[in-house]
Amino acid sequence: MRVCFIVSSYEPGTTGGQAEVVLRLQKNLLERSVEAYVMTSGMDVQGYPRTVRTRCGKRLFYALSVAYLNWIRKMDFDVINVHADSGMSVVPFLAAIKCRAKIVTTIHNSHLCEQRSIGRLQGFQRRYAHPTFDEYAMKYLLTPVKFFGTYIDCAFSDRIIAVSAWTRNVCKAEYGIPEEKFSVIHNGVDLTEFNPQIARTQIRSMFSLHEDPIILSVGCASIWKGIPYLLRSMVNVTARLPDARLIVVGSRRYQDQMQLLTKELGIQKNVIFPGPVTREELPFYYSACDVFAMPTICEGFPLVVLEAMASGRPVVASRVGGIPEAIETGSNGILFEPGNVSQLTRALLSLLEDGSLRRNMGRKARLVAETKHDWKKITDKYMAEFESLL
Repeated sequence: MRVCFIVSSYEPGTTGGQAEVVLRLQKNLLERSVEAYVMTSGMDVQGYPRTVRTRCGKRLFYALSVAYLNWIRKMDFDVINVHADSGMSVVPFLAAIKCRAKIVTTIHNSHLCEQRSIGRLQGFQRRYAHPTFDEYAMKYLLTPVKFFGTYIDCAFSDRIIAVSAWTRNVCKAEYGIPEEKFSVIHNGVDLTEFNPQIARTQIRSMFSLHEDPIILSVGCASIWKGIPYLLRSMVNVTARLPDARLIVVGSRRYQDQMQLLTKELGIQKNVIFPGPVTREELPFYYSACDVFAMPTICEGFPLVVLEAMASGRPVVASRVGGIPEAIETGSNGILFEPGNVSQLTRALLSLLEDGSLRRNMGRKARLVAETKHDWKKITDKYMAEFESLL
């Protein structure tokens, strides 16, 4: 079998979850002697096997990808798996050249959900966090293009894979697609890379945290990740646990704004912003923390939740999107209503103050990751979909 993954950007660890999903799928398929290629953007990115780049940025990828249609035709792929993200995509052009490959589109989230989530968020009293210019442009200019592009992708596709049942249900309604065209395949996690046996002292020593209670959050690149809610909650957490620390790992895009909000809240000594970290460093952050928090407003099926679970850490997360399909309150984590700071605070304190509860939930989280989200099992499901089409 010969498979081509199409994704608008492909630098796993720096460009988001879709690139990581494609990386893991390609790696596992190559190990099974499947010829798996990636077509993507990027001008000077090295180190990824069987990857063809359009030598442009993410925003221009779909417009310039038509230049590579001849390459796709010559490769004679059996399956082309498009990971829907932005622009008009390449699917209509594939249909125009009568490419014989079966087209599978993977949908990771709802564009309209993302659009509704872009707005100012209250940090504390009258203090707010505001979207960036890029996010305002996304909300008012790019979302219609992304929405229409995904609609076209789905119309031309032989199969649509949603990363969660929530994503399937929302997109089924938004695009008017019959349910029988959908399959649900959750994202996966590397159980070796993220595991509870990793030493927890490295990051603690780096920041001189010793045995302080640590909350970790990963992925602050977008305002809908809800970090202001977590900062506001930390005011209440530190009132009871003065030594509690919050580490927020992610893009520097919001770092200045979040640091200012942290200072205004008077918790700057309790919050650490390391900025983006390497893929090799990330497992050590999960291992160092006691609780993982995700106060997001909109999600399809986030990889960071699976990484925390695989690391044996209990998860406190918003009850949004596909997160409840991975987290069961009282078992492997605690869910709270998005934006509800009092619920978030109670959940964090209950775990930070009860080591037995925390460890028990962490063990169950690891078990769920092992039984349901191993990338090898997820790849099996993708292979079954590909083979059924052929």
